[in-house]
Formats: sequence, structure tokens, C-alpha cells
Amino acid sequence: MGNEPSKSNSRLGVCAMAFTTQAIEAVEMRAIAEALKGNAESGTCSRADFDLALKTVEKFEESDLELFNRLFIMFDNTGEDMVPIKEYLAGVGGCLCSGTVTEKLALAFELYDMSALKVSDRANMKKVLNSINLVASYFGDPVVAPADIDKIVLETFQQAGVTTSPLSFEECVPLIVSNNITERFIAGKGQVKFGR
Repeated sequence: MGNEPSKSNSRLGVCAMAFTTQAIEAVEMRAIAEALKGNAESGTCSRADFDLALKTVEKFEESDLELFNRLFIMFDNTGEDMVPIKEYLAGVGGCLCSGTVTEKLALAFELYDMSALKVSDRANMKKVLNSINLVASYFGDPVVAPADIDKIVLETFQQAGVTTSPLSFEECVPLIVSNNITERFIAGKGQVKFGR
């Protein structure tokens, strides 16, 4: 996989993986999220809870489980077999599921929003976008810098004419998708390799 951009016809970072991991789609990601709802309050998920949640989806093949586990390791910043589950689900769902860029981004926000409020504040928007960026970087795709993600968030709220209140997903997703930095990321023209 190296550090070369993927040669995908699909968009949104590493979405070429959606063609080789056809079992990982929105329905399956929602099933995993539902199985992990009990972890929403703490925001973290143990390896044991995660493995149980994966078992709720029978159609996963060994290669799918291996991919989920490798991404679990990447999100486990402390090495204690714990991940920030909302970020994990948003990053994986936003990159690996098939669909349009708008559909993938909407799914990422939906998976992050385990309390089903259907709105995002600036901090949560930044976490969702950073998570997608991180998953794309895992596969060696060029990604955008954290400062670029900050700029996307700022410009999204400015375009919406909102300073402090959260934005609905219906309002923020199209604004994010049409942002020139997002378009650069989607086209595989990010300026950062290996993320972070």
C-alpha cells in the first residue's frame, strides 16, 4: 500500500477499499454502532466490547475483521486496547463504505452522533473530519493538514452564518463537501502523507 495515492475511481480518500471490502457498508456500520451504544457515554470502547460488536454482523469475512482490527490498533493511542469509539466509527464509516461523498460524510456524522441529535458543534465536526483523515492516511493516501481541517470547520460555520450553535447535518454536510479543501482531499491532492 505504501505512501502513494490510490488509483481509485471512487472518491473520499481511500474509498477504493470499499470495492474489496463489500461487506463493510452503512447497514453493517450502523449495526456495529448499535451494538456499541452502551459505550457512548464514556466515549471509549474496549477490545472485548469491540470484538463482540463485530460478531453481531455475520457477513464479515476474515479480511474484513483483519481490517477492522488494524484500524482499531491505529485508533488505540494509549496501547491499552481502548479506542475513542465515536471517532473510530466515523472514520471507518466515512472512508470504507460505498456511496457518494455526501452520503459517506453524512454517514460519518451519523455514526459519530450516538445520541441521535443530528447536529454537530465545531469540536465534534473537527473530530469527525480528523477521523476520516486518519483512516485515509492509514492506507497511504495523501491527506490534509490539521490546520486545513480547522479551516474547513471555521468556513462551514461562517457560511452557515452561525457562531456558537451547532449545525444540523443537513446543513453542514453540503457545506463541507463543497469546501475547496475537501475537494482537494477528495481528489487525492492532500499535502500531508501518513496523516497527523
